[in-house]
Amino acid sequence: MKELLEKHPKSAKIVREYYLKKLLDSLEDKGLPDEFKEHVKQQGLPEEQIIKLLETNPGALTDVFDENGIYIITFIDRRDTTPEEVNFRTSISGKQGTLNTCKSLFKTRKEAEKEGVTEAFSLLEQKL
Repeated sequence: MKELLEKHPKSAKIVREYYLKKLLDSLEDKGLPDEFKEHVKQQGLPEEQIIKLLETNPGALTDVFDENGIYIITFIDRRDTTPEEVNFRTSISGKQGTLNTCKSLFKTRKEAEKEGVTEAFSLLEQKL
């Protein structure tokens, strides 16, 4: 995921701002002093923390991409499977229609979401 942030600096900036806003919003609910919140805002989030968030919950970025007109859809693809098997695939859609359906099948939703986020980063970078 570190390479993803480095390869797409404009998209990475938006993602960093998104996670920082989420953090600041959560601090708002706790009634902490404004000086502390300003300190957190100035410090930002360490890159290692952003990478960890991307790796553990890539689907959390859905809102970021939605706000930019890039929609990640993760779905079950049962082609070439037994009734007990579940495979996940991701499709990326934009306001003009489907932009890309990822070719890979994954055994977990999280793996499919990672591929979708990777593709969405690239599309967002082009858009910015």
